[in-house]
Amino acid sequence: MDRQIDKKIRIVILGGGINSAVGRAHLSALSIDRHFELVGGCFSLDNNERIDSINEYKLGKSFKDYSSLDEIIQDSSSYDLVLNLTPTTLHFSTNSKIASAGINFISEKM
Repeated sequence: MDRQIDKKIRIVILGGGINSAVGRAHLSALSIDRHFELVGGCFSLDNNERIDSINEYKLGKSFKDYSSLDEIIQDSSSYDLVLNLTPTTLHFSTNSKIASAGINFISEKM
């Protein structure tokens, strides 16, 4: 028997901005599933690209714009899971840092 998830999983995205090959696809998948609530993210270290991504993806005022992975880690009580969409060359260091902080995450690639 299928169990109904009563509470949405609050998710933060790292990477996946408008200049990313995978950002839009992952955002679409999250919305189709309807078990996730996108509460924030750091789409890029570049401030303009982050703002442009938030506007392009129509994420609204409640979306928290993080400027770095460190800021995401410091705010870990605000979400349940980090989705790592950074470039492949950054995955090991990024995943290691997230895991060392005791934060649940999904990585597009390991």
